[in-house]
Amino acid sequence: MPSRKASHDSGRRHERVKSELRKLARSLEPGSALPPRSELVHQLRVARATLTRAVQQLETEGILTIRPRVGLYTTERARLLNVAFAQYWEPYNLDSFDLALMAALTRNGPDYGLFVEVHMLGTYEQPDKDRLAAFHRLVAARRYVGILSMTSRPISGWRADLEKLGLPLAFNPVIIDPSSLEELGVSLLCRRGCGRIAMLNHIESPDAAGERRYRQALQNHSLPYQPEWYVLIPDELPWELAGYRHFRSAWEKWTRKPDGVVSSNDHVTQGMLRAAQDMGINIPGELQIATHANRGLSQFTHPDIVRLEVDVQRMAQMMLEKMRDKIKGDRDKTSAIIKLIPAEETKQYES
Repeated sequence: MPSRKASHDSGRRHERVKSELRKLARSLEPGSALPPRSELVHQLRVARATLTRAVQQLETEGILTIRPRVGLYTTERARLLNVAFAQYWEPYNLDSFDLALMAALTRNGPDYGLFVEVHMLGTYEQPDKDRLAAFHRLVAARRYVGILSMTSRPISGWRADLEKLGLPLAFNPVIIDPSSLEELGVSLLCRRGCGRIAMLNHIESPDAAGERRYRQALQNHSLPYQPEWYVLIPDELPWELAGYRHFRSAWEKWTRKPDGVVSSNDHVTQGMLRAAQDMGINIPGELQIATHANRGLSQFTHPDIVRLEVDVQRMAQMMLEKMRDKIKGDRDKTSAIIKLIPAEETKQYES
C-alpha cells in the first residue's frame, strides 16, 4: 500500500506535468501536434502512467485532443486563460438573472482570451462544504489565473479566503448605478398614469442620497412629495418578510394612499405582493409597482409589475474586461458602473 508521502509526491508530479503540458499547448497554434509521448516522457522526466493521467485530464478540460494512433493535438480552448466564476446565490432562489449572467460569461469569455468555469458554492446561509472544498483544491492546483465573484452580500471570511489564494480577484467588478433606480422607476410609473408615488428602499448600507434622488425624481415629473412615502427598509433577513412587514405597516399608516410604488429589491417586492394580497389591495388596479426584478417575478409570477433590469450581456462584457485587466496587473480597485434600463429594452434572456 503506497505511503501518504508517496501519494502526495505522485500528485505533485501529476500537477506539474499538467501545468507544463498546458503551457506547451498554449504556446502552439490551435490544432498543432505535441511531441510524441515517448519524447514528452523524456523531456518531463516522469513515468508514462503519470503522463497518461495528465493527458487524459487535459482532454477532459478541452485543452488537448487525443487522436488514436496519431498523437496529441491542441484545441482552440488551449489558447484561453482559465478563470473561475465563484458565486454564492441568494438564500431563497437562483433566478433567471443569475442564469443569464453565467451563460453570458461563458459565451463571451473567448472574446477576451478567457475560459470561464462556473462554481456555484451554495447559498449565503448554507454554503456547500464539498463544493467549497473542491473549488479551493482546484485553485491550489493552479487551475485558474484569476477569480471572478459577484457575491453582493458580505460572507464571513469569503473575500479574505480568496485573497489568500494569491490570484487576481475581481470581486463585484460591476455594480448597478443606484441613481438610475428612482428616476427610471418614477418615470415609468408616470407613463402608466400614476400621480402619487411612494418608495420602499431596501439597502445593505446607509444611503443618505436615496431619498434626495427620490424627491428629485418626483420634482422632475411635477409630482407631490410626502415624507412618509419614503420607507427605508433595514437589511433584515429574510428580505421577503422585511418587505411584507414594512409595506403593510406603511400602508396602514399612510393617510393618503399612493397609487404607485418604486421598490429597490425583487425579494422585497415579493413580500409586498403577499402583503397586498392579504390586505385586499388590487395590483395593478389600485397600486402599481416598479422594481429592480428578475424575469421570473415580473413575467411569470406577476406580469403587471414594471421591471427594471440591467443588460446582462453588457454586464458580462464589463466583468470580463475587469478580469482581463486584473490578470495583466491593473491595480484599479474601482468597480464599473452599469445603469438600470426598462426590461423591454434588454435582450439578455434570449437563448
